[in-house]
Amino acid sequence: MLNIKINNNNNRTIDRLTISDLSGKKIMDQYGNQTFINVESLAQGMYVLEVVSGKNKMVNKFIKN
Repeated sequence: MLNIKINNNNNRTIDRLTISDLSGKKIMDQYGNQTFINVESLAQGMYVLEVVSGKNKMVNKFIKN
């Protein structure tokens, strides 16, 4: 599992979580105010996580071992 934490000073909620590979191919989309995403089915490697909350977007890389 990949746990997502956002600064919640303004009662923000997560609208969408997206995981892509490094070439930009979308692997997973998850909608709704979920703070975790199951990455067990992903192959080992580096991925890009995009978190959308309202008009804000955060993009981070992570490594699946």
